[in-house]
Amino acid sequence: MLDADDHIIAGQFFNAKVGGARGEGEWWCLPHDSEQPHLWLTAAIAAWRVSTPDRFVDLPNWYDDPEWETTAERAARSALSSLAADRARALEEFAIQEDRLTTTLREATAAAADGHRRLLTSQGPELVAAVIEALTALGYEVTDADARLQAGDRKLEDLNLSDPDAPSWLNITEIKGYGNRSGKTSDLIPLTGRYSTAYRARTGHAPNSRWYIINQKFETAPSSRPTIFAGAADDIAEFALENGLAIDTRDLFKLVTDVEAGTRTAADVRKLLKSQTGVLQLTATTDVDAE
Repeated sequence: MLDADDHIIAGQFFNAKVGGARGEGEWWCLPHDSEQPHLWLTAAIAAWRVSTPDRFVDLPNWYDDPEWETTAERAARSALSSLAADRARALEEFAIQEDRLTTTLREATAAAADGHRRLLTSQGPELVAAVIEALTALGYEVTDADARLQAGDRKLEDLNLSDPDAPSWLNITEIKGYGNRSGKTSDLIPLTGRYSTAYRARTGHAPNSRWYIINQKFETAPSSRPTIFAGAADDIAEFALENGLAIDTRDLFKLVTDVEAGTRTAADVRKLLKSQTGVLQLTATTDVDAE
């Protein structure tokens, strides 16, 4: 394209030495002071779409110009635009909800570390506190027996329990935690001997239930821990004769979380624990009484 003085103001030329397999290259030289450069680009693309259609399959042409759209096209494009806006708003709302729920989960995890998860991770006074909290949540009236001790008193059982649904039910409970080993059957002896004798001397009644609650091998993941007293059938059978029940804190954790989730009732759990001796066996049921 030339001006009135035959000066080149725009042009198009080819170079066969470039262009890869096509063996050609194409250049468009435009006026440096064009007021509407987009029109030049539109013309170039239209030409290149003809010469190399595989490279310009998705580029717009004049059919996409809103000025020349039909009513149906305009309605469809408007609907797409609205959908895109709705999706953007939805994604923003989901992002806000995700942040909120992530914070909630983080707070719940922190609370669990100071709550029921202590049943699986602790020993000593911290484990006793976690067991008291869990048993209270199950509806038991719990007395911390150690809190009654005076200076010089010999340590006895950790807890005394009563059941509001069974006033005659008297229980003594011992709690142990072992970080890297399993429970010892020798821990059961005081419950059927010295602890029971002292309880009768103090209250005038012998306990009719004895529990041994153990958090064993808590330095390993709960799912990797062995069954409590798996190799001590004879000792457990003798303990059962004294209405003794050994309870793994993993099972106590499941029971209290079931009650919180509403898949069991506290009353049902108390009935379950009262009905068993030996080593507690949980069923897979999540039924709650029709009441």
